[in-house]
Amino acid sequence: MFLYDFATKTAQKPDTVATYIRRNEKIFKNHVERREKQLWLDEKAVKILLKKYPEVQRKKYPWWKNETEFQEAMVSAIKGLWDNQEILQKELDGILTTIEELQDAMDHTEPQKENNGLISLEKLFGEDEDTQVDKLKRQVKEQGGKIELLQREISALQNEKKSFFGFKRR
Repeated sequence: MFLYDFATKTAQKPDTVATYIRRNEKIFKNHVERREKQLWLDEKAVKILLKKYPEVQRKKYPWWKNETEFQEAMVSAIKGLWDNQEILQKELDGILTTIEELQDAMDHTEPQKENNGLISLEKLFGEDEDTQVDKLKRQVKEQGGKIELLQREISALQNEKKSFFGFKRR
């Protein structure tokens, strides 16, 4: 195998591999020779170099065969993510509206006296005010987290598309 082929197979620069061979002359003695103005590596030299520079496994994209299929898959995935984001946004808006209504209701209710004290919040709202608001705030955070996750997924898919089709062969 030629040094250039080995370097390509392991995603290394040919100069890097050549330098390693030069610095370890004793190991590669009688296993490297010049052929056709290039360095030829025998099987033992390749085995030694593979320990230092393992082969790179390329990602396989089996579910599309060409750029058109890939783009259709990406468009479909992004559309699904946008649809999910819109649904989550509507749910989030509903929760925020409910929180605002609860806060308005709390602001407009006047405390009524009972036994020289205030009426308990359980009697006003049927349960503790803080737990209701906390539940709604928790739901808002969860929905917001889902939206952020969807936005990250959209961004990752768009970057994957750019990197997949941005790669040019020599």
